[in-house]
This record gives sequence, C-alpha cells and structure tokens, in this order.
Amino acid sequence: MPVIVLPRAVVDAVSEVAVPMMLAMLCILAVFAPSFLMVGVGRALFVPLALSVGFAMAASYVLALTFVPILYTWIGGEHHGSREGGVFDRIRNGYGGLVSTFVRLRWVVLAVYLVISGAVVYVVGGALGTEIFPSADSGQIQVRLRAPTGTRVERTEAMALKVLDSIAQDVGPDNVVASLGFVGSQPSSYPVNLIHLWTSGPHEAVLLISMKPERKVSTAELQELLRRKIGEIAPGTLVSFEAADLVNQVMSFGSPTPIKSPTPTPHSPRNSPVGLSMLKESS
Repeated sequence: MPVIVLPRAVVDAVSEVAVPMMLAMLCILAVFAPSFLMVGVGRALFVPLALSVGFAMAASYVLALTFVPILYTWIGGEHHGSREGGVFDRIRNGYGGLVSTFVRLRWVVLAVYLVISGAVVYVVGGALGTEIFPSADSGQIQVRLRAPTGTRVERTEAMALKVLDSIAQDVGPDNVVASLGFVGSQPSSYPVNLIHLWTSGPHEAVLLISMKPERKVSTAELQELLRRKIGEIAPGTLVSFEAADLVNQVMSFGSPTPIKSPTPTPHSPRNSPVGLSMLKESS
C-alpha cells in the first residue's frame, strides 16, 4: 500500500475537485443571472437575493480551496494511505465505464437528448406558467364604483347594494363570507388615513368582498361578469378592481391598479382625447 504524505494528499485532492466545484457553482449562479434583466418588483426582489447567493457561494468556494485544506492539514493524521478494491472504488470504476461508453457514443447520446428534450418541451411546455409571480385566487375582491359626478350618496349606496346582490347571485349567497363597503367621502371625524381608503366624493364607493374557496366562479370570472353587467346594474357607472389581498397589495407597491399607461403628447390640449381613446379601446 503506497503511503502519501498528508500535505501532498491534500493538494492532490483539492486539485481534483477544484474544477468540478467551480462548474457546479457557476451552474447554480446561472439561474440567478436573468434577475439582472428584470424590471419593477422582480428586480427589487431577486437582485438582492442573487447578489447574496453569489457572494456567499464565491466565498465558500474560496474557503473550500484554501482554508479547509490548511485546517485539515493541521488537525489531520500524519499520513494518508490509499486502498483499492473497496465499495467506493467499484462504484467509481462502474461509473467511469458508463461515462466512457457515453463519450464514445456522444453523437448518438446528443441526438437522443435533443429528441427527448424537444418532446418534453412540446408536451409540457404549454402547461408551464410564464409569469414570475402568477396571480393567485385568494377569494377576495375589491371593487371601486364611480357613478356620474354629482350623484347623491343615497343613490350611490343603492348602486353599491345592487352590486353586492349581483356578486352574491353569481357566486351563490352561501359562498360570500363577508362584505365591507364605504360610500361617499370621509368626514373629518372619520378615523382613517386617506392614503389607505380614498374616495373623491359622494359618487364613489369601495367594496371589499371575501368568498369561500369552494365557490364555482373564480375571481377573474367574477370580474368579467361585473364588467359586462355594470351597465345594467348601474347605468353610467365605471367599475375598477384593486388589489384586495395582502400579497397583491405588496406586489403592486400600494398602487391601486397594476397597469399604468402614461400618454405624453406634444400639446397639452390633446392629452384628454388621447387618454379617452385609450380608455375606450381598453374597456
């Protein structure tokens, strides 16, 4: 049995694992590379995570090749003997023979890999999500109703009650857990910060409805039903949907709506017609 001096054995071991460790680290870090091309919420969340993981793995890689071998040299035994014929050697030899076979048939292996990968992408790819933060149906919906300017608060309240009855009819009365609404403008004695609940006048109302998970109508379907029926329920009323649950509120950075469409034009008088045309096309 050959005897190898411990420092020499440590250097040989480090030289064998340095490149595989670096490749494994680069494969992991490559997953976080697209985060630097993101914008908005994704960039704010994933770039710090990518930097933290990247610096942590780089530091661990350096320590694994420098500090750990030196520490083992200090606390390890005097000599390191190598033995052959053990279980690990048999596994290593079998794996080496398998890799050698694949290398000899590399073009066949590459063709089989491409065919299998293409088939998986074709079959499974269409079912995969494309959003980083897919919207989840939390069973909560927040509706903002805007009647024509000058509408009395009594008529706005009646309109809000009709909308609540329509929602209960669509999802089923037993599937509505609770509903909360505010109609009109906030009086000076009302203990609420207007940054959290804001209405522009007696013609505006905000409704928050919580529904049971076992309902048959999803939140997105309910929103489309309300868009189509609002003209019958309350003619001349505009309806919009805001983030109701905490996750969507955080993801939208407090913005009431997830879409913002600025319409800059060279002449200010043209801003209103352009904005109205965009509103008409998007509604």
